Amino acid sequence: MAATSPDGHKWSQAQTRRLIRFRADNEPRFLKSKASAKQQWQALISELELEGKVSSQQVSKKWENLKKRYKELKTGKFGAGTDAGEVTATNWQYYEDMHEVLGVRPCMDPPLLVDAGAEEEDIPTTMRSCARQVCVLLRAPCVCDRDRWPGVNAGDCLDSNPSSS
Repeated sequence: MAATSPDGHKWSQAQTRRLIRFRADNEPRFLKSKASAKQQWQALISELELEGKVSSQQVSKKWENLKKRYKELKTGKFGAGTDAGEVTATNWQYYEDMHEVLGVRPCMDPPLLVDAGAEEEDIPTTMRSCARQVCVLLRAPCVCDRDRWPGVNAGDCLDSNPSSS
């Protein structure tokens, strides 16, 4: 189903997916300045041959709406089920595309704080390779104890303690 912008342009799935991929591929350019971001949106508009159909402001708004929907679906509804036909993370057509782009960002999936004395089996599997994030959050030196944390790579450590290798 194509979404309609305020000016009447209907975004196809292909155009929306290209917008998502384009935004991800050009992330650093979007973060420079508003002028740089506007130039990037103009480049996308040209690539999709949407000149005169949408403005850079409308494309930016489309991106913001996609982000908002992704965040809403990622956090889910707590304490309530979903009504029949309601959009969820499992049935929103752009969820996987957006998750590839935003799901790895710390603001979307913040690292967990872990007790430094915790045993490996007490740590969620997804955290076992996140030594760097844990150490940064704890503001503690990171020691790569490979006997205790077999999934930790040398690059995950903040210190370069040769005895931990």
